[in-house]
Amino acid sequence: MSCLRPTLLTLVWTLALLPPTVASAFDPGEALGPQETLVTFVNFANDRTVNFSGVDAFDFVYDASNPTSAAAYVAEASYGRASLVQSFQFVVGQFEASYDDTNCLVRTESGTRQLVDELDNALDFRTLDRWIVVIPQNPSCGFVGLSTLGKWDFDTELGPAEFSVILLNGPSAPWGPLVSHELGHSMGGLQHSEDWECGSETVGASCFATGTDRYDVMAASVNDGHYTPTGKQRLEWFDTQIADVAGAGGTYLIEPYETTGPGLKAIRIPANGAYDDYRVLDDYWVSYRRPLGFDAGFPELATDGAMIHLGTQFFPEFSTVAHGASLLLDARPNGGGSQEVDSQDVLLEIGETFVDPDRGITIETLGLVGSALEVRVTVTQYCGNGAIETANGEDCDGIALGGATCSSIGWTGGTLGCDASCHFDTTACGPEVCAPGDVYDETTGLCTATFLGAGPVDMSLYRNASTMFWARTLTTATLLTASRGSIGFDQNFSGTTRTIISRLNIPFDTQALPDGAVIDSATLRLRYDVFGDPYSNTHPESADDLVLVQTSDPDPMTREESDYGVFLPVDAPPEGAPRVDVSETWVANGDVAFPLNATGLSWIQDQGFTLLGIRTGWDVDDVEGPPGEELDFGVNFVSTNSPISGPRLEVAYQPLPEPGVAWMVASGAGLLAWMRRRRR
Repeated sequence: MSCLRPTLLTLVWTLALLPPTVASAFDPGEALGPQETLVTFVNFANDRTVNFSGVDAFDFVYDASNPTSAAAYVAEASYGRASLVQSFQFVVGQFEASYDDTNCLVRTESGTRQLVDELDNALDFRTLDRWIVVIPQNPSCGFVGLSTLGKWDFDTELGPAEFSVILLNGPSAPWGPLVSHELGHSMGGLQHSEDWECGSETVGASCFATGTDRYDVMAASVNDGHYTPTGKQRLEWFDTQIADVAGAGGTYLIEPYETTGPGLKAIRIPANGAYDDYRVLDDYWVSYRRPLGFDAGFPELATDGAMIHLGTQFFPEFSTVAHGASLLLDARPNGGGSQEVDSQDVLLEIGETFVDPDRGITIETLGLVGSALEVRVTVTQYCGNGAIETANGEDCDGIALGGATCSSIGWTGGTLGCDASCHFDTTACGPEVCAPGDVYDETTGLCTATFLGAGPVDMSLYRNASTMFWARTLTTATLLTASRGSIGFDQNFSGTTRTIISRLNIPFDTQALPDGAVIDSATLRLRYDVFGDPYSNTHPESADDLVLVQTSDPDPMTREESDYGVFLPVDAPPEGAPRVDVSETWVANGDVAFPLNATGLSWIQDQGFTLLGIRTGWDVDDVEGPPGEELDFGVNFVSTNSPISGPRLEVAYQPLPEPGVAWMVASGAGLLAWMRRRRR
């Protein structure tokens, strides 16, 4: 969750512990063209306040002639490629929900679906793209604006419907900027834009996101300001109006960002690097901002200069529902006083130069050519600058080896070097006794291979059934997710008993292990996911164990509903490691380790996939929750696609014989076929 002013809170609904029945995703062109939008005023049995009117909705949302409305913002910021269209169902008045919402149930997925059911007889949801719901101010909600990331699927009485939902909790007039902000979440999954603080430098080794980008309506403070180039690119609001820098670079003319026309609005420069467990740094963006239109409130933009943003991008499993935050760079750092003051002096003015030495990028603001700003971008060779740029494929650079040694990359000893192409030179190492890329430990005399979880998507499976018996024993899933690694157990006794069991498949492609390798030990490592709530447990010290089991997955690279049945046997399956008691071991951002026992070690395959899975103690031991009590137990893990903190399997095996020495294996004597490259 993230804040929008001290009292504003935007929740990322799609990253709840149990995801929506159909996970949000963005179809190409979803934010283009007319966006049929319905504003509905709703109150509840505990608060029948009627303090909004149809005039408010028209002025703040629909009226494109009102320069502060959301419709005017979308028309200008999209260069006419998108528009808000008033739903034909627009009605002046207030809908009265029948239930009490003191605790702000409406903020949850189940509460939103309940509200759709409540108004199903009054509204036809099938035509909608965006549904904006305005409720009386409720302090229990903890937000003023909240949005789904993308559209959700709903089953209504008139048929299937797909639309996004925006909630406004007693907003203060005018709502235009707030609605424009929430539309960024809704139409493109845009995250809050931030400042990139690097002390006395524009970029450097010690940078972090702080404050908010005052020039973007997606800032947490909800100012005016156009979406940044990363956001507009996500929304597909650029046509041919961006230039991608390739090769050694070039000189570009950028037109004012706020105006229509065929000229360039932004330059994109590749600039990858690590950011956090979920995102990577993803491209520099250069634009020419002027105090025009929705940027008119920033008088400092009257100074001619280039504005530079650095984008971030989520790893693939999150990028279908969320777009990484945009980071505003300060081309003139420490301009004075507070972060708020400093952020008003960020432009790379005419005659000034920005250099990113680590990435070999230089940006120069040359001057004005008519109405356009002339900018030159130069990209230089990375290798040879003494800094290791792993994002560019470098292992080393000159004497910089990044702490690597001959032993750490699979040799028994020697002196490691770096060649002219910035790759390791192992001619003075030897002999090689581990598979390529594996680590040799001189203390233990063992080699260690590390494998990341395989698969293009995450491997969570959910069964939603009326009883625990059916949820455990049925062989097909009713819910699938591609958004995270989730494991959990839930029983709900409100109305009809409902049980949801989630199981986690984590296959590893371990065929790069040397054939017939003698395995000494192995450990499965997972990290708790910090998106949403990484952990829930209403009944600690019960059956809240994570249990490592083997699966019989026929195709580890895909996920089908029938794969729920690969967790067999249902009762008392063989366990591959000591159980993890979540109530005792949980630490925010902490790691979970499963040291494999003899049974688990027997599952490791050197000629295919090692098929691991996780179930809960409630599921494995057939333990129902206390009679009549709701139960919620679950853990979210960082996804399989995270190269930083995704699931990994560490396998320690006995070293190979020195070259030329035969190794006796069960099948007889032979040379090892282990010189295959690992697919990490």
